[in-house]
Amino acid sequence: KGMAESNKILGLGEGFTCVSSELPSILPLTREVIRPQDGEIVTLWADHVEVRSVKDGKQIDRIPETVTESMDAVQKGGYPHFMLKEIHEQAQVARELIHLLDGMSSRADSRGMQPLVEKMKNARHLYLIGCGTSYLAASVGAVYFAQLAGRAVIPVLAPQFIAQYAPAVSYEDVGIFVSQSGETKDLHQL
Repeated sequence: KGMAESNKILGLGEGFTCVSSELPSILPLTREVIRPQDGEIVTLWADHVEVRSVKDGKQIDRIPETVTESMDAVQKGGYPHFMLKEIHEQAQVARELIHLLDGMSSRADSRGMQPLVEKMKNARHLYLIGCGTSYLAASVGAVYFAQLAGRAVIPVLAPQFIAQYAPAVSYEDVGIFVSQSGETKDLHQL
């Protein structure tokens, strides 16, 4: 995914610049950020960032914004709790998953994805494991991964995975863990 297509955040600090897909990972370093828009390409230098138009290469003057929200507020994206945030993110996450999967099989050889696709195809059982709204994404993703792998994919709620499947799981099985925040406690326990 190129910068022009992504939701990257650029951080500007004293003598450094950084980039991340998540604002919370930048906040411990700096609160001065730039959010690139579609149709822009970015060059990071040690002391500044250049933003240019993909269309004509002209430089775009962008004034950095100062993030004033607390880390907790930023992590929740302004929503009162993570569940509501994840519900509102579902459409974007589904679009990104569909885009990724549509191109995954055709680019498998050129992007080094072939080993993963082969592992999926040769797995005894293939699980998509998620919790909350991530489980809903796993359920939808199971349809696309089943097409990619040419076999059944089992969506499973994380808290039930060990109880339901652990006795039968072997090294021949593949589990793909789904989390929007990366902080799902049930996934960390697996």
